[in-house]
Amino acid sequence: MEIWTRLKAWVPTVLAAQPDTNAVADLHQNQPQGDAAVEVNGDGEVKETEKRKVDLSIRPENFTDILVDREGSYEYFPERKERYKAPVWKRFTMTGGLEGFTRASCEKKLYKLMKEEPLIKLLIGALETSGCPINIRRNFSCEVCYTGVCGGYDTETQQIVMCMNNVKDEGRMATILAHELIHMFDHCVNETNFKSAEHLACTEIRAINLTSCSLIDSFFGGYVSTMDLISKGYGKKHAICVKDRALNSVLAASSNLSEEDARRVIDKVFPHCYNDLEPIGRRLRHKTTDNERAYKDGKHYGYV
Repeated sequence: MEIWTRLKAWVPTVLAAQPDTNAVADLHQNQPQGDAAVEVNGDGEVKETEKRKVDLSIRPENFTDILVDREGSYEYFPERKERYKAPVWKRFTMTGGLEGFTRASCEKKLYKLMKEEPLIKLLIGALETSGCPINIRRNFSCEVCYTGVCGGYDTETQQIVMCMNNVKDEGRMATILAHELIHMFDHCVNETNFKSAEHLACTEIRAINLTSCSLIDSFFGGYVSTMDLISKGYGKKHAICVKDRALNSVLAASSNLSEEDARRVIDKVFPHCYNDLEPIGRRLRHKTTDNERAYKDGKHYGYV
């Protein structure tokens, strides 16, 4: 009984742990290299030698967030160019008509999150007070996506895409929505150019840093071990988690960047972008009231 009492007292402390912000400077720069997609000639000019095609068969579970801006990215979102048609086997078994019901359910959850979730309200408020008005019907879309993709931000239409066939849980939807709203904030407020590799890397670092890689998330993702929990040596692992996930997102969104080039760009912008916490102002900890606290802080800055 005494052991159980101590365990219950220990778990909330672990879940609420803050990442070590000093870890950014300690991250090693020795990264594995991929096939180069650019070549420097004798005059110092850079020319493209090979364009890497997006391979939809490789680790789709990592493509949780796609910026719909680069060539090939529409493959993840079949509804972006034309209305989704259910596969023949679904139409044959009369199960292809469920998309309408799924879409309505997704839209209902989105509307609820925008009206009730403190973090979502803060992000929308920050956009609107910064001169970027939000229209629920115009700027958000529930669609069928490629397996493994959970959401995306279409930079051309300024729409956030929620993958209704892959995201059913409201909590998961809230995390994805917050992630995409940060991309929207960077696009409108910070004038991010998503065709720039550095800008692309920075917005991915910011979105992942502010919405993902919590201690529990990092533990199940393999970034934090049981020994890290016992020794409380998990602070530096947060930055590593952010870097790795940003790499996956950058590669998925860009067909002309090699892994080596993507890592180099991420390393270059990481210190600045990792410490840019606008408009939330803090890294959110799991199982805490950080969402509510961030919302209250937003009132002091005129965001809500």
